[in-house]
Amino acid sequence: MKQLMSVLPVNFTFALAAMAGLLLGAQTTSFSQDAAAEESKPATHEVKTDRLKIELKLSGTFEGEQSAEVALKPESWTKLEVKEAQSHGARVNKGDPLVKLDLEDLEKAIKAAEQAVILSELDLDEVKVTLEALRETTPLDLAAAERSVKETVADLDYFLKVTKDRSKKSAEYSLRNAQYSLEYAQEELNQLKQMYKADDLTEETEEIILKRAERGVVNALFSLESRELATKRTLETELPRQEQSLKDATKKQTAGLARTTTSLAAATKKAEISFEKQFIAHRKTVEDLKNLQADLKLISSVTSPIDGFVFYGRVTKGTWAGKGTLEAALQPGGSITPKQVFMTVVSPGAARFHTSVAENDVFQVRAGQSGKVTPTAVPDGRFEARVKSVSPVPSSPGSFDCVVTVAAGDAPILSGMKGEVTIVTYDKAAALTVPKSAVFSDDDDSKYVFVVSGDGHSKQPVKTGRTKGDDLEILEGLKTGDKILQTKP
Repeated sequence: MKQLMSVLPVNFTFALAAMAGLLLGAQTTSFSQDAAAEESKPATHEVKTDRLKIELKLSGTFEGEQSAEVALKPESWTKLEVKEAQSHGARVNKGDPLVKLDLEDLEKAIKAAEQAVILSELDLDEVKVTLEALRETTPLDLAAAERSVKETVADLDYFLKVTKDRSKKSAEYSLRNAQYSLEYAQEELNQLKQMYKADDLTEETEEIILKRAERGVVNALFSLESRELATKRTLETELPRQEQSLKDATKKQTAGLARTTTSLAAATKKAEISFEKQFIAHRKTVEDLKNLQADLKLISSVTSPIDGFVFYGRVTKGTWAGKGTLEAALQPGGSITPKQVFMTVVSPGAARFHTSVAENDVFQVRAGQSGKVTPTAVPDGRFEARVKSVSPVPSSPGSFDCVVTVAAGDAPILSGMKGEVTIVTYDKAAALTVPKSAVFSDDDDSKYVFVVSGDGHSKQPVKTGRTKGDDLEILEGLKTGDKILQTKP
């Protein structure tokens, strides 16, 4: 070439150079236009399938497989003074004593209750005898009262029909007899006086006989006067009084019968009520004794229901409260409150994991989902886990309880330890995903993308699924290999 150029004329050489420059310039311009065209095209994304795995990490607390709350619920005894107690964290076996209480005052109360039962039985027997006696004597007393009324009515009736008239006639008859006696005595005296005028008796004899006769007249006159007074009193005073007295007695007996009937019925009813009250009181006294005896049996032997560790207070969702307040109560001389959970025995190991799910994640978590649990105390340990339940209602505002079963085996995990669970909430082996920024929506919230076709693009409605980071799952509307615009044209 150099040889050829050397033999060519100078002008021709310049012409060739100029032609080469023109050709090179034209080629450079073409390349610049193509690059500009490429730069002006919008960015695209090719739809591919890949595994979409979404995990949710939650913190929580481990809980043993079994726990047993310990609380004393006596029927009546409330003084629960501690003499000895297992320490917080102590390892116990089923049947081991947990707490020993002072029983002296309870035993004294039982002795007093036994005596109260004996006295109550005596009182019950007494009111029972009184009631039985009333039930036996009441019919007799009623019969006697009724008989008294009948007798007074009969006496009044007899008086009105017989005695009154008979007494009146008797008084009048006695008065007439007194009158007759006076007449006889006077007539006899008169005859003696006439006779002594004609006989020859001595004066002394006459005087004696006449005096007797005169005195007889005087006596008969006095008897008559007395009889007149007696008859008048009988007719005007004694018979009316007797009649009134019998009438009053009849009224009193009749009223007394009603009062006696009411009084006896009331006395019987009162005795029945007294017996019932005493029976109830006796039954309560017996029940009080039984309750105290049951309380003695209950609190004299407080043992562990299971094998495990002692926690002071109540263990809830793997956490416990009460050690600070109950530590003093469970020292010698302290007191336990009845019905209060003062200890919880928790079995060794961890079978459950308690956590909470935020409200915006709660519908992602369902029973049966798998995961892994990592204890804080064993950071290298990852144990298989599975969601057991999710509360349908919030346990606190914006938070829902979740229980996860853990296959921890013999790992040294205890109830109350902390950890973290990773729950697989979604796992799809072949999921179509695109960038979230490449999916657009209208005012009606419908989703769409722009699918590239040749040199153009078209609007394509899509149905979206789950999101992980910047990746958005497409359920309908696209297929593998489709190209879409990454920005809105």
